Amino acid sequence: MKAGLIINVNATGARSRWRRGRIIESAHKMGALVKETSCVEEMEAAVREFREKRIELILAGGGDGTIFHLVTFMRKEFHNEYNPVIFPLPLGASNVTVKNLGMDAGPLWLLWSLRRRLSKGAFLIREVGTIKVTDKTTEEVKHGFIFVAGLGYKLTLRYKQMRSGMSSVIRVTSSAITEFMSYVLSPRSEPPDFLRRIKIEARVNGETYPYKEALIVLAGVLPNPILWFTPFYKCDGIPHGDCFYLLINSMKDRDIAFNMLSLFSGRKKAHESYSGRAYLLDLQFNEGYAVDGELFNVGAKRTHLIITPGRPVRMLFFRDERMPRTNQPDGQRLWSAFSAR
Repeated sequence: MKAGLIINVNATGARSRWRRGRIIESAHKMGALVKETSCVEEMEAAVREFREKRIELILAGGGDGTIFHLVTFMRKEFHNEYNPVIFPLPLGASNVTVKNLGMDAGPLWLLWSLRRRLSKGAFLIREVGTIKVTDKTTEEVKHGFIFVAGLGYKLTLRYKQMRSGMSSVIRVTSSAITEFMSYVLSPRSEPPDFLRRIKIEARVNGETYPYKEALIVLAGVLPNPILWFTPFYKCDGIPHGDCFYLLINSMKDRDIAFNMLSLFSGRKKAHESYSGRAYLLDLQFNEGYAVDGELFNVGAKRTHLIITPGRPVRMLFFRDERMPRTNQPDGQRLWSAFSAR
């Protein structure tokens, strides 16, 4: 299987030249064509070259945004003509996509193991569902895994203003929870800006959503969209292209506060909300949004989206899926793996 590596040099985990060099060296050992990219245009040029050279396996070195831009470009540029297998190498801040796929290990360990498994055929290729976000405002189409508007969009904006990294993700999330609980328990005249509800007009599966405001709109195929949260009610794995998970929460702030743990874990179905599977969302609201951590329509006064299940992407998985899931540096992970054998 001919392989090619695209490594986003701006990704949080790829900024170290030493680490990036080790990843590139490991990719060269398996005969991969390597392309270092610093912008979307360079990534697109790399994918075009991969197609010309008939690369069958793309190693996507970056974060959630890298995978999002890769999938969106391939769908837009090639449609069904070029559909290589994707193997994500987690180099981003939170790597939500990779963690949901059960591939949460260091990129060097993954490459080392991939070389061995490719030669033995000890891998699986599975289709992973996506969402298709059609922006009727700009006539652009995006393909990704998680869409957020409202609270999720505002917290993404807040994160983008900080130094990228998992510590910033945790800081943004924990501070938001603290501010939310403080506001609910000792109400002020005005809520914090990120808690302001968005005005929406929504139709879910052809039926009108009865509420005109929402704290958050969350749609996607990943059961665990951020950190330890699994907010979708009764979700059971990643859909394979026929539907997606949808949460539109219009509950009162006080009700959310007193049911926070059960709502975050998906154990309780939110009232005054929609939580479950969907196959069509027609949504109009009064601000921007984010897909896989990438911001769109920032500062917009009106956005109109159609969200449907997208065409699945092919991804490579290990058969046994037994991978080190520690916070050790890559070198220590490799040493542990070698020592265990």
